Amino acid sequence: MAESNDSFCFRPVNHYEVKDALENLNTRKAIGYEGSSASIVEEKLLSEGSKITEWYKENLLQVNVQKYQSMLMDSGTEAKNSINLHKDLTDIERSKSIKLLGVLLDSELNFSEHITLVFKKTSRHIGVLSRLRKLIPTYAKLQLYKAAILPHLTYCSTIWHFCRASDKRKAERLQERALRVVFNDKSLSYDGLLKLAEIPSLVNRRLQDIAILMFKAKKNLLPCQIQELFMSEVNCDRRYSLRNADFRIPRFNTVKYGKHSIRYYGPLLWSKLTKELRSEESLHAFKSKIRRTDMTVMIDDGCKKCALCNS
Repeated sequence: MAESNDSFCFRPVNHYEVKDALENLNTRKAIGYEGSSASIVEEKLLSEGSKITEWYKENLLQVNVQKYQSMLMDSGTEAKNSINLHKDLTDIERSKSIKLLGVLLDSELNFSEHITLVFKKTSRHIGVLSRLRKLIPTYAKLQLYKAAILPHLTYCSTIWHFCRASDKRKAERLQERALRVVFNDKSLSYDGLLKLAEIPSLVNRRLQDIAILMFKAKKNLLPCQIQELFMSEVNCDRRYSLRNADFRIPRFNTVKYGKHSIRYYGPLLWSKLTKELRSEESLHAFKSKIRRTDMTVMIDDGCKKCALCNS
């Protein structure tokens, strides 16, 4: 639809134009920049914000500046106090957390707020299942758990895998509580409950998901923004590779933003897989095998005594 002489005219459009429009709309929901100084980041964000406003106007969409939010992730306080974003004489609210595609991102990247919300929602669902435990058979309760409760605990779990160890333990206890309701068993161990349900622990599932992500990266099946996180061994010196395992394991400067990142952890986990798994050609076959693999026994990254990992 285009505007001409104060009247509207219509023309046919193909599916490529529709796809581009939808992609443009989706990418304009959130923007982010990194820079060496606060002034550079502020300038880039204001410039991009102006482009977004113009795009909305060109497509006859209403802009609500009151709903704009900003979040700054920085280890120091100088940048946090120096960046002031505004649009159309309206100050953009500074938030400590922003919800994006169902995940609550916080400025510290510990995901505690997101995990707390997920646990509250999941706990309510388990409570409902508990009240019905004597009214429906075990197989039905198990199916309800897998269909209505477990997805909350696994949604985007690859992103918040590097949360606090205390939050990881809470997640496992929550799944244990649900399985005890399903099987109406108060004495069986957590591992025994997992075997009965034929599901892995949550931490094992997250590790499996990371391995699947790395397989997709190897086969170039990921979006380019995610694909660029991982450097293939084809483009780097094999003298510094670990077991020549397809990906370069990068160096890191900090534990929180380096060692506990998918850029480092993904290639490290991939290097610990067997040659048989790494040489699989089919995504379906790789998923089938990795879901039967206990990934927790492969991880010994020296963090057992780390204060950050055990907080």
